[in-house]
Amino acid sequence: MTASRILFVDDEPNVLTGLRRMLRAKRDTWDMNFVNSGAEALTFLEASPVDIIVTDMRMPGMDGAELLTEVRAKHPATVRIILSGQCDQETALRSVGPSQQFLSKPCDGVVLEDVITRALGLRSRLTSEKIQALVSSMPSLPSPPKVYMQLVELLKTTEPNVRAIATLVSNDVALTAKLLQLTRSAYFCINWNVRTPQQAIDMIGLDVLRALVLNHSVASQFCDDDGVHDVVWRESLSCAAMARTIAKDAGQSQEQIDDAFIAGLLHDAGILILSTWFADQHRTAREMVKRDGISLSEAERKVLGASHAEIGAYLFGLWGLPDAIVEPVAFHHEPAQCITRAVTPLMAVYVANQLIWLNSSDLVSEEAFRNVLDIDYLTQIGVVDRLPRWLNIRRDLDAEAEPA
Repeated sequence: MTASRILFVDDEPNVLTGLRRMLRAKRDTWDMNFVNSGAEALTFLEASPVDIIVTDMRMPGMDGAELLTEVRAKHPATVRIILSGQCDQETALRSVGPSQQFLSKPCDGVVLEDVITRALGLRSRLTSEKIQALVSSMPSLPSPPKVYMQLVELLKTTEPNVRAIATLVSNDVALTAKLLQLTRSAYFCINWNVRTPQQAIDMIGLDVLRALVLNHSVASQFCDDDGVHDVVWRESLSCAAMARTIAKDAGQSQEQIDDAFIAGLLHDAGILILSTWFADQHRTAREMVKRDGISLSEAERKVLGASHAEIGAYLFGLWGLPDAIVEPVAFHHEPAQCITRAVTPLMAVYVANQLIWLNSSDLVSEEAFRNVLDIDYLTQIGVVDRLPRWLNIRRDLDAEAEPA
């Protein structure tokens, strides 16, 4: 088996020596290379592509953000990680687009090894090189222009309403994902106690949010002729709200309830990716669903080599989001494929996703609901007795939505 290739870039020879020593135990499984500048790194990559590049931010001539911008354009499949000491807010924000994770110096060897190992594991799960390169090169997800413009206007006001801004961000898959990626940046020194857009905004402040929104152009200008994006955004909000309700009813902790909401909001992000950059192929997959009666995930694998669930999980894993978010995205159609057998946000998102897709005629029958579920999985984790309650919650929501 070919060894995974890692390139480390730092203008300080002592730092590179320390990295060699820190990761010595991996020398038989990783092909590790070390260079002293961005220019050297680009020359190296032209001759010998790598799986992961780990670079310092502050370097003379070409800094880490400039280097990774070039790498993203020329070698999009390469995973890009910043490993740097203290830097100012502007520099940190510049790194958000071209880098997928931002680690701080000094970095514990176990942490660095874990980040690299996790990224390599994600790459191995997505075998399509074309899709792998596409997802790795993405700075953000497509965002609804209307929501984006509303957010810009709110941020321009003299005294912005933080609660209204957080609510607006919570209504947008792309902005929520990007904000959570930013709060994983070591620059902000935030542990994963941040589990909602409101908490993230409270932590980083409106000035940073304003810079993120205005400087990184997260609004999508992509055409959505098929109306797929509108459906994803609408259904994602419904799934998030239902997943939060289910997690709360199942007695999960507040952190798990918040994770269920965020995972529900992000669970179909892979559809946004596929319907934007692989529009024709994804249209073929959707037509196959109607013609052959197979699931969308199965059709996507036949046509594209990967499902929207796998692609979304791959992106969020690269961005450093925690397993509590990545697992529900990856397994929201096939929860039994996850090794975890416990009441987790995955369970809440899985059941919520099935509930929101039930037709009105199916809501009258518990049998119809059970027929679309993996009852063995739900029995193993001890929640199958709650299904009638959750079905009633779904019915109540429909009743509330009916015109008087």
